[in-house]
Amino acid sequence: MFSSLLSWCRMPFSIKRSLGRTTGGDTKYSEPEEHKCYRVDKAEAITDKYGKQYTSGTQLYVPPDVAIALDTLVVLPDDAKPREIHDLRGYFDGNTGTKSITTIYL
Repeated sequence: MFSSLLSWCRMPFSIKRSLGRTTGGDTKYSEPEEHKCYRVDKAEAITDKYGKQYTSGTQLYVPPDVAIALDTLVVLPDDAKPREIHDLRGYFDGNTGTKSITTIYL
């Protein structure tokens, strides 16, 4: 269903997966993993992972084979600053029930 959008997933970005906590209580993250996405910079009102209203300024459309969790950090190449994921949503194929694409709200 979203095959045309998947073909636009050419922009590089990195993710840093949560590996648990250090003895000091800080979150420990993996080394960056490179992936491709389609980036959209637009304001969109969402309810974030904390249940609060949030305005997302950037959305990343990611192929379904990239495993993403809410505690993952996203690093964009333009500023190299780790960003928190505020929400994740998926679009599913109505015929097969498989995930077609994942949207990350930063």
